[in-house]
Amino acid sequence: MRWILSLLSLLLLTATPAAAQAGYTLGEVEAGEDLAGKVQEYGQQDVERLLDELHDAVALELDARGLRAGEDPRRIDLVLLDAEPNRPTFRQLSRNPGLSMQSFSRGGARIEAQIRGEDGQIVDRFEYDWYTRDIEDAFYRGVWTDAERAIDRFAQALADHLQAQ
Repeated sequence: MRWILSLLSLLLLTATPAAAQAGYTLGEVEAGEDLAGKVQEYGQQDVERLLDELHDAVALELDARGLRAGEDPRRIDLVLLDAEPNRPTFRQLSRNPGLSMQSFSRGGARIEAQIRGEDGQIVDRFEYDWYTRDIEDAFYRGVWTDAERAIDRFAQALADHLQAQ
């Protein structure tokens, strides 16, 4: 039991310097022009939920890698440029009686991170997109499954990009 506590103490001590080197705060998370034009089609609630998921996924990944700090002047703004659902949203179903939850399509998302320096100017951009390739893959998906997968992959790729700098 004592060796487990010693091991945990050692891990915490070695993790502390990485946390001290953290250097990014999360700024704004917004819908890009393409997605903003689809809010009436998809519904405000669905778009807001995707924006929340984007924020949470990036925050979780940056925290896990020790790349986030609370007061650092370097900031990352996130833009969900576009998203496509696999199945109709509630809003789409209510506005178009020809759709059903049996309807499905290719889904995914396109996302951008704007990395700002201490002066607030954009010093780097990182863009990522992922859409399912085969419509047959979409048959078993939920409404936003592929967009959520794109968000998770974006968060990992962004953290990789930041660590490489």
